[in-house]
Amino acid sequence: MKIHLKILLSASMFFALSEGFLGPIYAIFVKEIGGDLIATGISWSIFMIISGVGMIIIGKLTDLLKKEELMLTIGFFFTTIGTLGYLFISNKYELFIIQIIFGIGNAINWPAYDSLYTKSLEKGKFAFQWSMCESVYLIFGGIGALIGGIIATLYGFKTLFMTMFILCVFGLLASLQLLIKSNKR
Repeated sequence: MKIHLKILLSASMFFALSEGFLGPIYAIFVKEIGGDLIATGISWSIFMIISGVGMIIIGKLTDLLKKEELMLTIGFFFTTIGTLGYLFISNKYELFIIQIIFGIGNAINWPAYDSLYTKSLEKGKFAFQWSMCESVYLIFGGIGALIGGIIATLYGFKTLFMTMFILCVFGLLASLQLLIKSNKR
């Protein structure tokens, strides 16, 4: 497996683990800050719509710029900042702003990630190497869901968010390796 794939999978592992921490208990957090199921739905739709529309725009831009490593790092930076922002949320409106940041980060990093991943695939191993990409996301997201529930129960959401932020920093550092390697070419 090429080094680029290993680095991308490492970054994905940290971000998937972090995302998994909050995934199944997200609505509980929204309720804790005074939201309800409608606020949960609104916040999630903000993230999804901004991500979806943004990916189309950013995908075109990324193809034009041919700076996938830079775009990946910028996207992961937004995601890391968004995760840090969870520590300071006190109401649903602040959550909506954080979801915008996450949507922007997602819109920036996924087209670049997929492009880099595709370029790094080894001929004859496409299915296996794509399965590694998807499996890392699912497995570490699943592990994160279990750990996140335990951390939130025992130590609260602040500790959960700080742990998520630290994981995101590790993922961001992994993506920086690719950016540094690309600048040396």
